[in-house]
Amino acid sequence: MRKIKTISKKILASFLTIVILSTFIVSVSAGEAIAVDPEQGGAGIITALQTGNVILSAGIYYCSSDIVVPDGRNITGVHDPDDPRNPQKNSILYFESRGCISPKGNNTLSRFSILGAGYVYMINASNIKCEDIYITHQDLNGNSQPSAYLPAAFHCLAEDNDISNIRYNCCIAEHVNGHGWQNDSNSDNHYWIRGLTITNCRASYTGEAFLLSGGEDGWPWDGSGFTFQERCKLEDAYIANCIAEYTLISGFHQEAAGMFGGFSGAKNIILENCKSYYSGTKGSMPENPYGCGDDRSNGEWWTFGGFTIAANAIVRDCEAHYGWMNFMGWWSQNVKVERFLSYGSISAGYLLPVESGCNISNTFTDCVSENDGKCALNLYAGSNNTFTNFTVKDCQATSGWQILANGCTDAGYWGDLYAYPYTNNVNCHIIGGGLKIAKCYDDTNGSKLILSGDAAGEYAENPFSGAVDHSGFSITPTLPDETTIVNDAIMGTSNNKFEYVGTWGHDTEPEAYNDDDSYSCTPDDYYQVRFTGMQIAIYASKAPNHGKVAISIDNGPETIVDLYYPVKVHQTNYYTSQMLEYGEHILKVRVTGTKNDDSTDYFITADRVEITSAAPDLVITDILSEPANPAVGDEVIFKATIKNQGNAATPDDVIHGIAFFVDGDVASWSDSHMSSIALGESVTVTANGGPEGSAAWTATAGIHTVRAWVDDVDRIKEQDEENNTYEKDILVTGPPSITLTAEQKILCSGGTTTLALTGKSTDGQTVDLDSTEIEYILSSQDIASIEADGTSAVLRIAEDIGDIRELEIWADVTIDEMSLQSNKLRIYLHTPGEPVLVNDNDPDINFSLGWTYQHDAPYGDYKSDTHWTIDPDAYFEYTFTGTGIDYITQNGDIMGDVDIYIDGEFQETVSCYDEELLVQQVVYSITGLVPGEHTIKVINKGYCAVLDAFRIYTDTSATPTPDLNVGDVKFTDLNGTEIASLIGGTDIKSAAQITNNTDREIPAIIIIALYDKKDRIVNYSAASQQIGNNAVITLEAGFKLPVNVEEHKIKVFVWNSWEGMKPRSNAVIFP
Repeated sequence: MRKIKTISKKILASFLTIVILSTFIVSVSAGEAIAVDPEQGGAGIITALQTGNVILSAGIYYCSSDIVVPDGRNITGVHDPDDPRNPQKNSILYFESRGCISPKGNNTLSRFSILGAGYVYMINASNIKCEDIYITHQDLNGNSQPSAYLPAAFHCLAEDNDISNIRYNCCIAEHVNGHGWQNDSNSDNHYWIRGLTITNCRASYTGEAFLLSGGEDGWPWDGSGFTFQERCKLEDAYIANCIAEYTLISGFHQEAAGMFGGFSGAKNIILENCKSYYSGTKGSMPENPYGCGDDRSNGEWWTFGGFTIAANAIVRDCEAHYGWMNFMGWWSQNVKVERFLSYGSISAGYLLPVESGCNISNTFTDCVSENDGKCALNLYAGSNNTFTNFTVKDCQATSGWQILANGCTDAGYWGDLYAYPYTNNVNCHIIGGGLKIAKCYDDTNGSKLILSGDAAGEYAENPFSGAVDHSGFSITPTLPDETTIVNDAIMGTSNNKFEYVGTWGHDTEPEAYNDDDSYSCTPDDYYQVRFTGMQIAIYASKAPNHGKVAISIDNGPETIVDLYYPVKVHQTNYYTSQMLEYGEHILKVRVTGTKNDDSTDYFITADRVEITSAAPDLVITDILSEPANPAVGDEVIFKATIKNQGNAATPDDVIHGIAFFVDGDVASWSDSHMSSIALGESVTVTANGGPEGSAAWTATAGIHTVRAWVDDVDRIKEQDEENNTYEKDILVTGPPSITLTAEQKILCSGGTTTLALTGKSTDGQTVDLDSTEIEYILSSQDIASIEADGTSAVLRIAEDIGDIRELEIWADVTIDEMSLQSNKLRIYLHTPGEPVLVNDNDPDINFSLGWTYQHDAPYGDYKSDTHWTIDPDAYFEYTFTGTGIDYITQNGDIMGDVDIYIDGEFQETVSCYDEELLVQQVVYSITGLVPGEHTIKVINKGYCAVLDAFRIYTDTSATPTPDLNVGDVKFTDLNGTEIASLIGGTDIKSAAQITNNTDREIPAIIIIALYDKKDRIVNYSAASQQIGNNAVITLEAGFKLPVNVEEHKIKVFVWNSWEGMKPRSNAVIFP
């Protein structure tokens, strides 16, 4: 099997530098660490920890007892976060029965995996850092073990004293029998944990002991992703960029601090940019087999959900999706939630039950409930909870109500304890959802839900029940899709919200829209509204004390509008933008601090804006021609079908123009249709003009690409301006369909040789092409062209070698494809058994999202087209039948690395970088595959990646005869004695006999490189020489081996030169 990898001197030197630096760093700390091999197992780790730090290798360490890590000792190993269960890539500690790694203080545990019945257990220990640790309670075969009950994967316990400085980073708990993370104390003293940090961690599939056994094993409360506070007191905790998914109960859990140490038992706790998915799976179980001390252990509350937060915490920019509840208070006090997204809950999106907010208010700002289930918000016996700018969108409302604010109705359970009035304030914006908005009811009377904001949609005649104060709440009918009204009280930085900057006031105004407006007279105060659409209109008041306002769109030039009026008038439309390109825009309205001489002040107000988001979207669905099957010389009239697939009609009395192109040149146009095209309607228009004064195109022989471009001069604003073209190939009859035959041997000497060609044209007439000139031809060349006018042809090969060459043609050449370029018929050919080129536009190539097709690439690419991408991880796949393949692309200064896979197996990473643009470059090649079907996959690793073509090898004879023949490579010591293995500290040389098969002088270079056990280049040497025509030389290179060459290897390969880097031999690996 042959593989080619392009490596420059600069890259090799960089690898060498990295290796040297890495070796130096290791050598500094080598005296402080003890290497323990896998066969020594857990017992070897325990022994080594008594005298020093432990370094683990890749492999499985069988552990039969707890591993206590003494104060100040560290354990580090080998870890691949993408494949953490693979013993060839990871240090794996396997516990067949319950056991733990127990650090005692001032320890770092890093870069290893724990499988089986093991966990990390910190008890009364401070200053612990865990990094790059993977834990699962599945066995080595991936089987879950619910009977091996363990409370947590990472268990931190302040049992007898306060502890501090516990840090986790890039750790994973996956398929574990209890919690992912558990931070706890004893039930009497509730000691402090101070300085807890959990970053970039993930907990997945927790609580499996209880869940998979149907309640026969485990414990129903052990199964959160991250319990960052249980019975301990907690101070200075930071949890960020973490993910919890498929957890038995909460994704992120804080037990009620009011129960353990009072509200002062939680201080300075922040959760940021964390996400929870499918948390609370216990809710889907059958009846809980354990009573757990109360009759609600299987009730929906006790499944918790995405985030369960109790006290003195800030939750910022977090999300929960598809949880039983997505956010739950738990006797919660002084919890501040900012920009939280709840999506698709089964029960309530947000639940604040039993006394939440009663002592210290909980606040929710700019939060969203979307597509939540039972209700968006349930304030069950909670009080003093405040929601500001709360968006409720498409609530499923399976309870019948979108917002519930009921008092406690659980008489005999919670009723006696929490039977008093509750008041909650909810400022919300409701979009769609159920017919009933809010219900507030309890048996004690006096409870109240104060609701403000607005809703858009069709609701029941009375969408409120009980003690709902909705005097500050307005309801508007569902607006047409093309218009969105945004009230000035809807504030924020996202789309369709007012963002105020400066000293703005906000007040009630009965005659304003929604009975309120906002105002300022401070120069350079402004508000802005981000929106998606094509037009925006501003509505506000004019008055005797109003000044002048400056308005801009997308930070463009300002328009000054005077808002003075002798009497105050409300809801005036004082500005409407011009039609914009459909897309994202920003409206900015600024206080100028200037006024009309008659005005008494400089005030401006904000009341509402109306956004027009609907627009037409024109596409071409077909191209027709008259005549339908043109022949050479016909006058062809093109037609095109236009469809409006947008959500608004096109304007009337505006030209709906189309330009027609043939092979990239304008051939004709249509500018006669001026009627509006309704939503979903199609019309067919006909060319009525052209660049030469005629609407007709004169047909020439060949296959032509016709392109129609609707609204080519941009008369109509559309949703999408990038989908206005459509292409179609047409065949004009006339050129011959040719079969080429030749003598067995043709001699080419830079001149011309006559070759008789015969064939038949498409109309059945025999055509003799008896004056064909062959400039030269190569047996390995698979691209040729024929320039033909129907009576004679010239066969040309793409690359001039300039030398005499004898060619053997082993079979007749057959035509693969025909196309017309520059009025010359170009026919792409290959001979049976020779490699076949597959162009990048082949329909069997599967491209991921992110690729762009360039039809007329001007750089000299194969067939003048490419596919390119700048999206990381964008890929393409192609399944071919053969024994090998070349990946042909561009090299250049904007090109990066790509990963190559053959039949799902990673091969290597290749670089496409070069200081200058080079086209039709083979950066990866493989032959010698088993004949049959194979798949190549190429993944972009960053920067730019290009696909130009593939070359497919169908048998072993397809490999081209090289210019250089490389003989056997010999390995010797400094005295020339052949060696059979690598000997540390000695010199090694490699030598190869190289034959120049050509009749010209060409260069060659031999490279010998030393690789370590991780396949990294440690050292290399090279020698190069010009080789005369038909000459034979011996090239040799070498270097001194390092002392330690365990698992090292030598690779020797021959290139044509450093600059060309074209392999001339397979890599020879030694020993």
